[in-house]
Amino acid sequence: MNNPIKSDFFELMLDNIPHGIYILDNHGNYVYANRAYVDSLGMGKESIIGSSVYNFVKRKEINFCISDIVYREKKSVFMLQDVRIQNGSDQRSFRQLIISNPVFDEKGDIQNIIAICTPVDTLNHLYEKAEEDG
Repeated sequence: MNNPIKSDFFELMLDNIPHGIYILDNHGNYVYANRAYVDSLGMGKESIIGSSVYNFVKRKEINFCISDIVYREKKSVFMLQDVRIQNGSDQRSFRQLIISNPVFDEKGDIQNIIAICTPVDTLNHLYEKAEEDG
């Protein structure tokens, strides 16, 4: 049976989630990034997809690579990460909560990592909104 839902449907849905989402392959290369993640970094999607998460480490734009922990421990990791991105005259510095999960292949090896990233100031804003609405 063919699935009538196409991949562009999933991309549209993921792009409408207000939290950053990215997917890495088993070598740390980006295979997907949603709009919230791309916007938080202030980079074009084309400069992220296909690049390595380790480029951010080399440029000292993130303080450590959470994916390394996921690859090593083969389990979900929840951490805070400091981000400092410099794109020309645009500089972004923020702390984000990352929930990073391994996706295993049939042999039990990690084939992908999917992560959800939310800047702490966004979490604080969402908390305040929930308090007001609730």
